[in-house]
Amino acid sequence: MEKTTYKYELALSYAHKDEPVAATISEEFKNIFQDRFFKDTIHSHELSSAADFKKRLRYLFSVSHYAVILYSPNYQKGEFAQVELKAITELYGRDANPRFFIINIDDTPIKEESLKGLTYILLPLEGKTVSEKKKLIKEIVHNQIKKYIMKQTLSDFGDSYGISVRTLFAEGNTPIWEPQYNWNLFTTEFINSESRKLKSEYTWNELWKYVKADFTEIYSHLKIMPAYQCTINLNCHLSIAYKLGLLYGDLSLPEHRNLTLKSGKGHPFTFAAKRACPSEENAFSCSESGGNDSFADSIICMVSLTSRDAYGLPETVRKSVELNQIKYKNIFMFFAAIKIENTDMLEQIVDSLEEQLAAARAYSCADNIHLFLRAPAALAFVLGNKKIFPGNIILYEYDQSSDSYAKSLERND
Repeated sequence: MEKTTYKYELALSYAHKDEPVAATISEEFKNIFQDRFFKDTIHSHELSSAADFKKRLRYLFSVSHYAVILYSPNYQKGEFAQVELKAITELYGRDANPRFFIINIDDTPIKEESLKGLTYILLPLEGKTVSEKKKLIKEIVHNQIKKYIMKQTLSDFGDSYGISVRTLFAEGNTPIWEPQYNWNLFTTEFINSESRKLKSEYTWNELWKYVKADFTEIYSHLKIMPAYQCTINLNCHLSIAYKLGLLYGDLSLPEHRNLTLKSGKGHPFTFAAKRACPSEENAFSCSESGGNDSFADSIICMVSLTSRDAYGLPETVRKSVELNQIKYKNIFMFFAAIKIENTDMLEQIVDSLEEQLAAARAYSCADNIHLFLRAPAALAFVLGNKKIFPGNIILYEYDQSSDSYAKSLERND
């Protein structure tokens, strides 16, 4: 659970004469924090009706978790920039774990007493081309500021809802692995931290759009590295884990197997460079029954790593079928009363499930599968990585308050 709730994760303080630089910086922060990044021109509604402009500015920085000061000769002269600076230094203090960062354009001499002695990040822009400036800004935002905030967020949030990505890179000729990045996707804007339900003002597609954009940006860094190890903590909904598996590179390729999957305090699954020979053994027992519409182009598949629901359609799924008015030709229930103990076992179970889902689809000649999962997030990730068949998979999430499943995301192959 969050210790303190902030309206914004990060706010930018700058002089308006430095708008071209501020705009480039803002573009990077907006991609990371979405609506939880504050800049006056982005959230102009926050200031448009303010009776006391300076008082409102001070308030906005007080409800921001972190702040960035874009320091320059223009900043020293800016009337409102100095108001923001005073608010930042008074509110944020000079903690051992800083809550504000100074980006100093061209090593501008520091004049303000409140900033003297503090470490700043140098942004040398003089003589640089536009593309060079953008590259420098991107490196500062992601490798220094974002990296620090993510590390603090991981230590602050512990096992709360979210998706974290930790990467290790080989340094020099000796394979000494050192941490380079710690990302945590800031999904607390979308998810209630206590119930873990999607907030009513958001849709599943909006949540996925955010996760997809940030994860794609993270993964773009990894693809240019010659050697890395990656740990993904999937403390999230199964449908999100499934879609991340679809987004991730093909796990059958060696270059994508330097991966460890975790789910909260659950067992970590580390993928060997080359997987073991697939097992021919079928891990799941299957029961099949007719549906409510023999002409429907959909089937229902329930997957559970427990045997307690092996007789008849579980009431939780039945409620969802009725609530969503699903027309389906057949119901297939796959059960395996087993505990997944290692990565080889995880991949073999997913192989078996992939085969059975494809067989169920072929048997019913159905284009759509309504998939209800009760399994570890790592299984959902690896299953999402599979190209089961052309067609659509509709995913559902369990809602404890209504004791039923709610429709969430679709695969749309």
